[in-house]
Amino acid sequence: MFSFFQKKVCLILLTCLLVVSCSQPDDTTPPVDEIITIYSQADIAKIGVEQTHPLSGNYLLANDIVLENWPPIGDQESPFTGVFDGDVKKITLTGFDGAAVSGKTYLGIFGYVKGASASAKAVIKNLTIDSTVNAASTMAGGQAVGLITGYAELAVIENITLTGTFAFKSEKTIFAGGVTGFISGDTLVKDSKSSLTMNIVPGSGSGLSGAYNYVGGFVGLFRNGAGIENCHNSGDLIADNAANAVSGQVFVGGIAGGSSYGFITAYQGYIKDSSFTGTVTGRSAGDWTFVGGIAGTICGGNVNNLATTTRIERCFVNGTVSNEGDQSGYPYIGGVVAYNYYGALVSQSYFNGTIISGGDNNPFACGSVVGYHSQTSAPNNSRVEECYSSGTANINNGANVVGTTAGSALSPVRCYTVTSPQPQTFYEGWDFVNVWKMGDDGYPKLKWQ
Repeated sequence: MFSFFQKKVCLILLTCLLVVSCSQPDDTTPPVDEIITIYSQADIAKIGVEQTHPLSGNYLLANDIVLENWPPIGDQESPFTGVFDGDVKKITLTGFDGAAVSGKTYLGIFGYVKGASASAKAVIKNLTIDSTVNAASTMAGGQAVGLITGYAELAVIENITLTGTFAFKSEKTIFAGGVTGFISGDTLVKDSKSSLTMNIVPGSGSGLSGAYNYVGGFVGLFRNGAGIENCHNSGDLIADNAANAVSGQVFVGGIAGGSSYGFITAYQGYIKDSSFTGTVTGRSAGDWTFVGGIAGTICGGNVNNLATTTRIERCFVNGTVSNEGDQSGYPYIGGVVAYNYYGALVSQSYFNGTIISGGDNNPFACGSVVGYHSQTSAPNNSRVEECYSSGTANINNGANVVGTTAGSALSPVRCYTVTSPQPQTFYEGWDFVNVWKMGDDGYPKLKWQ
């Protein structure tokens, strides 16, 4: 027989064992920092199954995989918040799930990516996407579509390589990018390259952020401080609303469609240290087509604060910028950006490609670096600084660095149209110590090239 004291000791020991047992984690739930390895489509399809593959997980791609009839991971209500490291492997994306194409606002391998905070960002990195996506949507509303993700916020997307083809059509508004359709907030797309061929046929209607279509080699629309850095596109892309039964407006660029557009001076974000060497074509059947080698438009800024100025800096284009077949009433064409507006800035960028004006109407504005440079009063004056062109254009003012300056936009500063090699001293005020160098062809090049 146990004594009273022995019984008490046994009871205490049993209680401790129960407490320890109950405090152990569920074996099916991985620790937050545990790396979950992805080997197949079946594995990656588990992301979002919270007991084994949470949306906040840390994932590593172990080998090349193929995704067929793919439904996006995460949505606005339950975004992907974790880390996906491709480990320099390849995903061959043959197409999106049919129900998702016409049923999801945000479409990509990931639908909606949003980090937990500025210090705990979602990350997608080190990944090649080889695409044969060819989809047509019948969705009743606008969509954001990208091969990596439809939407990204509080996120870093880096070291992405895009190859193959990407075609998408809708009668509604589209934000489409090779990497992502729509980036917002403290988000960065960087260190990526593309040879992707894009054929986007957008429509019209009330979209996710206004009624305009944005199409870009990497990003459709950027806003609220999002950034694009060191991205290089050698692929061809077309944004062709004129091929749609529904007439709309198109903003298209070799890197991004552009920033949020409108009568706003607020900071939207930036593109820097990036280049385009392919052919970008914009067509619409509505009022406006904006087509630029880097972006269709940038908008918003303050001459007293570069950090809150929407800008394109240290970028170059030696591809082709075209609106052949355009039916719009007011085409805008720029070798770097078609429309520089409401305080935005283009600096230390150049164009030595070809501009082709080939629409139903002559361009309302066309310039070899900036097509239209406009608005508004101090301190929100638009600026073009330290840019040059040695490219060609089949329209007269397309040979000028800035095609049309209007409103209270400041006159271009240290900008040059160059028809033959000039000595370094020709480029007065340019920083040949930190930013520029003279190339073997006799023209300035950016040091990072």
